[in-house]
Amino acid sequence: MKLRPYLLSLASALSCFGAESAAPAGLDACNVVFTTPSADDGGAVHLGNGEVGASVWIEANGDLVMYLARTDSFSEISRLMKIGKIRVHLDPAPLIAGGSFRQELKLRQGRLEADLGKTHLEVFTDPARPVVRVTLRSPTPVAVRITDEGWRRQRRVITGAELSACWTVNRLPKSFEVAEGADVSVAAARAPAALAWYHHNPESVVPQLLKQQDSEGVPGFSDPLTYRTFGAWIEGDGLVRSGDLALQSATPMTAFDLRIACPTNINPDVATWISAAEAAAKAGQPAAEARA
Repeated sequence: MKLRPYLLSLASALSCFGAESAAPAGLDACNVVFTTPSADDGGAVHLGNGEVGASVWIEANGDLVMYLARTDSFSEISRLMKIGKIRVHLDPAPLIAGGSFRQELKLRQGRLEADLGKTHLEVFTDPARPVVRVTLRSPTPVAVRITDEGWRRQRRVITGAELSACWTVNRLPKSFEVAEGADVSVAAARAPAALAWYHHNPESVVPQLLKQQDSEGVPGFSDPLTYRTFGAWIEGDGLVRSGDLALQSATPMTAFDLRIACPTNINPDVATWISAAEAAAKAGQPAAEARA
């Protein structure tokens, strides 16, 4: 099921401060309801707080999948990139053949709620921080596994039709190599109870653009791309690291509160981003307050 663009924008806008009280009385009648799971991201619903956002869908086996995004996650060649993709898997699977399924995008609250049999899931963005939250309630204990399904595992040179997405560099000399670096996973030694990765721009296309336009040495100019760092830090009580690309429950659980922090900063030292992302994930309100 594909949602109309105005509904997507509205769901994101209503996640911001004060939006719920200002929303029209008839808004609840416009909530978007799914009675079947989605095959892929064509059935995604979109949530956000004006800074960080997520495209979320639930697949037939009960996996919750999402793309993460920010408004300022620009690469070294000035492409606005997704932060990444994650998958939340429950074992035993909450959906069985013929089982009940209901998913509702609540526009007034900017929140996705889903009932998979007797398991209840909610996804929303914190209105005050760059954090996406996923909460679960289950009548029986389930094992939880969160996997990083990102795709930027190595440096890539952009060529061919994909260059159309790099409009900033369209008029640079053909000899200029249009490339983006790989994302970097934060080692388990630094994040034993979290799953984290980042994209860091050690360089930028901006100096080349200024040279092309005879604008080098502009007084007071600051390159907005060099050292820009963005990514995700994911943690939750009772979760531990499982290899380079996964997080899992230490024991089966009947509830969890997953916190996905997605800050951006500009600093040559990526350790400052790692510390800020960890702090954002840990500083949150209780889920019941953050979702209100």
